[in-house]
Amino acid sequence: MNELSLAHSVHNALMDLCRQTGLTKIHRVILKIGNMKNVNPDLIISIFSMLSKNSPIEGANLLILSIPVTLSCMDCKKKSYREDNLLKCPHCGSLNVKLLTGLEFAVESVEVEKNLE
Repeated sequence: MNELSLAHSVHNALMDLCRQTGLTKIHRVILKIGNMKNVNPDLIISIFSMLSKNSPIEGANLLILSIPVTLSCMDCKKKSYREDNLLKCPHCGSLNVKLLTGLEFAVESVEVEKNLE
């Protein structure tokens, strides 16, 4: 299950961040995930919530930004967005394309609370 490993990766990275910096609470996390990852955002949020129980991440609002598949055609030189994730130019039909976006998986931002003791 791809969603399980992605949720684990985010959870582990945030727990490491808490340990290394002394963060006491994470309130909000924004993830960027490319559509080529073919994941279910609701499932990632659900798994993340379960993993975060009894930790500084518990109750954090996880927001997922979907990044569309963007191609640049090497033949007709046009840039296009794909809803269907096909690596094919919708303008000329060429398979000679460069993937510009769609494979992202990154934490965009984290809203935190730090213990000031």
